[in-house]
Amino acid sequence: MDIWILDMTDRRVSPFLQTATSEGSAAFSPDGQWIAYRSNVSGRDEVYVRPFGSAGREYQISTDGGSQPMWHRNGRELFYRVGERMMRVQVSYDDGFAASGPEPLFERPYDSLDAIGRPAYDVAPDGQRFLVVKSDDDPRAGTRLNLVLNWFEELRRLVPGGN
Repeated sequence: MDIWILDMTDRRVSPFLQTATSEGSAAFSPDGQWIAYRSNVSGRDEVYVRPFGSAGREYQISTDGGSQPMWHRNGRELFYRVGERMMRVQVSYDDGFAASGPEPLFERPYDSLDAIGRPAYDVAPDGQRFLVVKSDDDPRAGTRLNLVLNWFEELRRLVPGGN
C-alpha cells in the first residue's frame, strides 16, 4: 500500500509516498501544507507527518504504535488511535514543524474502521468532541428499522390535544 495524489485540475494521479513498506490513512492538514499518515516502516504501524508539495523531512508522531491520523481543523492538533486509545499531539510551526509528545485522551472499544477502511471517527470543529462508531454487541441489533410516515400526524394521533 502506498499513498498517491490525484490532481483535480488535470485528473493526473502520481505517487506521493511509494516504498517497499505499507503506508496509508493519509490526511491533509487544514492548510494543505502537511500530510499525516500511517506507515509500518519501523516494523509496526506508527503515525508520521511530512510536508506536501516539496521534499522534506519525515516526522514520527506516535511513539507506541498508531494509525488513523486526523487533524484538528485549526491545524494545531493531530489525533490518532492506538488500539482502543485516542491520542493527541500538539503541533507547532514556529521554527519549522514540531510536535509535542503523545497524550492519551480516552480509551473505549469503538470501531476502528468503517466499511471501506476509513477511520470510524471524526473530530468536531472545535476539537472538544468526537463522533465515533460503535457496533452493537447484540447480534440481533440492526436487523429491524421502523419507518414512520407522516410523523407529525402520527404524533397528533398518539398525543391528542397536544400542541
